[in-house]
Amino acid sequence: MTGDFNIKRVAIIGAGYSGLQTLADLIHTSSNGESTINTGKLPSEPAFPYIKVFEQSPDLGGAWRYTAETDPHFPSKESLEDEYWEPSILENEKLKDGKTHNWKHNAMYDNLYTNISYNFMTPSTLPIKKYPNRIFDPFLTHREVLKILHDLADHHDLRKYIQFNSDIKNVLKTEEGKYQLTIERTNTNGEITIEIETFDSLVIATGRFKYPHIPQIHNLAEFNAQNPGVISHSKSFRKSEDFKDKKVLIVGSSVSSIGLLEYLRPIAKELHLSRRTFINDPESSVYSWYVKEFNSGKIVQHDQIVDFDLATNEVIFKNLERAGGFDHIFLATGYHIHFPFLPKDNDNLAKISKSSGDQRGRIENLFHYVFSIGEPTIAHVGFTSSGFFVHLSEAQGVSIAGVWSNAKKLPSLEAQRQWHADRIAQKAKSRTTHQYEPEEAVAEIEYLTGELGVKNRGPKITSRLNTALFEREKERLGVIYEKFASGEFDESYILKTDTSGLPLPTLN
Repeated sequence: MTGDFNIKRVAIIGAGYSGLQTLADLIHTSSNGESTINTGKLPSEPAFPYIKVFEQSPDLGGAWRYTAETDPHFPSKESLEDEYWEPSILENEKLKDGKTHNWKHNAMYDNLYTNISYNFMTPSTLPIKKYPNRIFDPFLTHREVLKILHDLADHHDLRKYIQFNSDIKNVLKTEEGKYQLTIERTNTNGEITIEIETFDSLVIATGRFKYPHIPQIHNLAEFNAQNPGVISHSKSFRKSEDFKDKKVLIVGSSVSSIGLLEYLRPIAKELHLSRRTFINDPESSVYSWYVKEFNSGKIVQHDQIVDFDLATNEVIFKNLERAGGFDHIFLATGYHIHFPFLPKDNDNLAKISKSSGDQRGRIENLFHYVFSIGEPTIAHVGFTSSGFFVHLSEAQGVSIAGVWSNAKKLPSLEAQRQWHADRIAQKAKSRTTHQYEPEEAVAEIEYLTGELGVKNRGPKITSRLNTALFEREKERLGVIYEKFASGEFDESYILKTDTSGLPLPTLN
């Protein structure tokens, strides 16, 4: 068993789902290891007297805080001349004015709706609000998700703990075993000040959708220079109407590409898809209707891109097929997990391993993807992938509250390392070792809340889990997709039926 903790000052990086839910649990944890969150009252003797959340944006919401502004559509010429597929290059991306770009905008597009329903997007401490009379029921607009996060903050009075416009630049471990944070804070006039603050422990809840993954492809930089504006990462997509009557190639075959296909299929002149893997068995795909869509004949399919022919402006695919004349090429190729502020010389912290052969790599050296093995006072929340992501992240925060308040103990370092080795072996053929299928996620949530979690917290979370309902909703999603992708319903219906009451930001 690991030793007792004496944690009084906690820093949380990020005010999205994971950061807010963890904050709510930590402020409701008493010094005797019990949770008062279900009573609506703060404990008279809190386990963690001082908690501060650092959020780089001017408001809460994380990945769900829509901005009309986007990050650069593609890395700079200087980055493309370097190892642009490495997140450290994007981290230090230089703009034309000499400033460093910090990739602070998110990937929300105007008419996005969720692929997970309100049943599983609502934290356990809030009532589920349903919208049964809409075409895309039981799913939500992105503003309705943001409203859930605002409601969470209001319900638990969380805003007073959050320092906005604060970007963590460095974390230094002191000789006393504490963590000194260097914070770059921007005021309303755009003036930057540097602040230093020290904490006993650190929660990293920065999310998985900040640094876009640009795959390493021969002649990519040269093709981009020769055809400026033609290639972009899907993170910068906002409006489908910009691609009406265009010939478009989408690279990738996961969630981001499906979102683009849904709205571009009715309006594009030609729609092409390049994918690395061809799965023809619907049962082996995350969503069975993905495979049906890919094989519908309504999309021109291609193999993986391996090169660009600069003389003919053609794309060359792995099977040596060629295609050209694209008005736009979207890289729906995912994101890097990256912690630029963490010390590079501490072997006990989370690592990104690329041994699986994927340029994005996979996250390692975290016990149940929460506690740094060998450095348990640095914890991570929200880096697992699951249809039960909200409740899994909630359970991760509950486990942090339980372990750091000494209500529960972590197993020995040897046992933690063995769990990690077993997990890697179990997912040996997959890059996404952090992916949890529904039944697996339920077991993980039960472990985190039961074996590691603060008292009086687990049952309310697990009561929200229903794998049969989740599977039915996955199939429902395919029906809704086809209604929009076929043009039966216009995508403008999404925002017209939004109930959040939140404004949709526009460009200044």
